[in-house]
Amino acid sequence: MKKHILIILIVLSNFTLYPQNEMRIVGKGESLSGEQLIDKSVRDANGETCAGLIISSDLDGLSYDSYNGIVKTNSKPGEDFLFLSRDERVVTIYKSGYTSLKIILNDYGIKLNKGEVWKLKVTGDKTTDLIPISIVVKPSDANIFIDEKPKGSAPSQQVSPGEHQLRIEKEGYKAITEKINVSVSNILFSYALQQVDPVAVQINSTPNGAKIFLGGMEKGETPKGWFQFPGTNLLKVTKAGYLDVEQTIAIKENEKNVFNFTLTKNSGVFSFNVTPTDAVVTIDDKIITERSVELKPGTYSIKISKQNYFVLEDTITVKLGDKPNKNYTLTKNTGGLKLSINPPDAKVLINNEITNASGTIELSPGRYKIEIQKENYYSVVETIEIPLNKILEKQYAMQGKVGNLQFSVTPFEATATLSRNGKQIKTWTGLNFEKNLIIGEYELIVKSNGFKTFSKKVKIEEYKIVTEDVKLEVGSDVWKYGEQLIYSGKTYNTVSIKKQILVVFIGYQCWLKENLDVGAMIQGTATPSNNGTIEKYCYNNDSTNCDTYGGLYQWKEAMQYVTTEKAKGICPIGWHIPTKAEFETLLDGVGSSSNSLKAIGQGTASGAGTNASGFSILFAGDQTKLGRFNSLGNSTDLWSSTKSSSGSAYNLYMSYDDNKVNLFNLVHENAFSIRCLQD
Repeated sequence: MKKHILIILIVLSNFTLYPQNEMRIVGKGESLSGEQLIDKSVRDANGETCAGLIISSDLDGLSYDSYNGIVKTNSKPGEDFLFLSRDERVVTIYKSGYTSLKIILNDYGIKLNKGEVWKLKVTGDKTTDLIPISIVVKPSDANIFIDEKPKGSAPSQQVSPGEHQLRIEKEGYKAITEKINVSVSNILFSYALQQVDPVAVQINSTPNGAKIFLGGMEKGETPKGWFQFPGTNLLKVTKAGYLDVEQTIAIKENEKNVFNFTLTKNSGVFSFNVTPTDAVVTIDDKIITERSVELKPGTYSIKISKQNYFVLEDTITVKLGDKPNKNYTLTKNTGGLKLSINPPDAKVLINNEITNASGTIELSPGRYKIEIQKENYYSVVETIEIPLNKILEKQYAMQGKVGNLQFSVTPFEATATLSRNGKQIKTWTGLNFEKNLIIGEYELIVKSNGFKTFSKKVKIEEYKIVTEDVKLEVGSDVWKYGEQLIYSGKTYNTVSIKKQILVVFIGYQCWLKENLDVGAMIQGTATPSNNGTIEKYCYNNDSTNCDTYGGLYQWKEAMQYVTTEKAKGICPIGWHIPTKAEFETLLDGVGSSSNSLKAIGQGTASGAGTNASGFSILFAGDQTKLGRFNSLGNSTDLWSSTKSSSGSAYNLYMSYDDNKVNLFNLVHENAFSIRCLQD
């Protein structure tokens, strides 16, 4: 009676309901650099070679997302190869029936670099529509196999309904193999194994000296005999330089059980010589340092390369016992180009690829298209011919696109300074007519004792005269903080971060105390456009989240489709989207403590906010380029106006669980918060 109650309890325990499963990381990231090569033809949105991340898992049906977007995924059983931007920091894994798994790569020791590969193991409990069954065996430690898959010795198992192949084994006992039909009404199976005696087994090979593995256990070298319990076992016979023999053998009662194998040699020897001797030789993309290599039969691709030489490629076929021998001589392939350019910071493209123009540029002989570019200058385009073993010297003076500035001021003794990109261009007192200024945006600052400093953005246009008549206001430069600002129907408070910066008339940074919330809400699946209407996302398409946390904006929309630093963008007049350098000044002012920037109640443990600065950051989350909303209450990102490349920009990042502040560069299609800074 007690036995029957125990069996019923075992069966019923299998029907316990479990909550949705969670995926988890096993261990740390493993660098495979030097072991695993990446396909360097796969490029990210910036045209750079990707980094690789291998997700190894016993789970199937995984899908992925990341802040910069997954560039490409190569999948095979148990392993997915993700191509990522080298600036990627977060990957999220999704699987039906599981909560999503967000992986901050740095937490697992993963630091992506282009061309390098990392590996990370992910696991979790699989959930399917299985029927719990009980297989009760005597002895209880016998091994259970269902559909040839080992299931251990526990009586509680889960299988799909229907017919299954069951095998039960234990050394010293006769195995049981039979088919079982599983249904909700047929879940209990009982068996008793019968003991047997060991029998003699003999393994022979030609040649002798091969290692013997039976069921994964090494038994010695051929010829070898021993006693083994009857049963089915996987036999492997291996010897260096020969093809492995691997097969399943049945050891039976009342039979001789002698097994004989003739091994087949598995190699040929390829020998070669190379001039120059330090050239790099690869066989099937694997670098070879020896000049005589034992190879298995097959066809191989040979590639020999050295800088400034033509690449030599060959194909060889190796057969069993062959000894092919070859001599290779590389042909030198070099010429040079030396450029002198004014202005020296102009961008140089050779055959449409950006090139470092300092020093001598080594090129293979041939014809090249040279293009020299600089904003607000006329481009120079020329076709040149690089000769073999000679250096071609070229000089280029670019012609700027220019305009003029006519300036007058009251009082006359005021001093004016004209700057561009933080660099002073001209300074003068009183009236002035500046000719041939390179077109573009300048900052005009006018000062005089007893008057307030005047500043203005001045745009010089080609062939035009820009007129500025400045009348200074009596007073002094004093900034007030804590004042309120009403913009687009909403009231914003201001806060000062008291860090002196090296511009006298500014004094302190003055920030909006809340994230910006202007514009019309669009759905997470929609894409904003340059249509004259400010368009924002609200987390989870819920407008109340914008009321609390502010809007989420793609970079181009926030910048209002300009790319200059300190752009006003969607900020109020007199305010702008901060630069990377201005974020760094902010961090200096708070000792790089994210906790002092976080509102009280934001973050936990070592990441708990103190709001010592009054900056009052809320964890507003974000939206990825694929339209997914992430991390509300866990992290926040603020866009800067500083580009890191043609397709990405810098952003300030804070998380709930530490006191760090990070500056990352991510693609423009991500949607982040905006915090405005006073001009």
